[in-house]
Amino acid sequence: MKDSLVVLLDKDGEIISTNDDGKMPKTNVMAITFAPDGKSAVYGTADGLIWRWDLKKNNRAVTEQTGAPSGTFNRPRLLRFLDDKTLLCVRERGDVTTFDLTALPATATQLFQVQDRLNAELPPR
Repeated sequence: MKDSLVVLLDKDGEIISTNDDGKMPKTNVMAITFAPDGKSAVYGTADGLIWRWDLKKNNRAVTEQTGAPSGTFNRPRLLRFLDDKTLLCVRERGDVTTFDLTALPATATQLFQVQDRLNAELPPR
């Protein structure tokens, strides 16, 4: 999705929310998940940002931005809620992080890096 209108519908086809307030990021959405309570969605964009979309208030708040020293981004590829307040994020370079969403900006905790785990577990060739 790039520079597009998003309309979220319920099961009866009624509009729940839209992004027509001009605050939607102008970059591709790479991953998205709904909060367990159904009141918000969290999505990650190609520029490395993670956003929270309150579906009733229709606002967005940046929770985190990551960029590599080379100027490339570490795009989110998987987002999942572990519980009502904790978000799990897996990025394309293998970073596995959780976010405490009780406050914005969210508090990030790096759990591990996939390549480091593979190097530690697999014998060298």
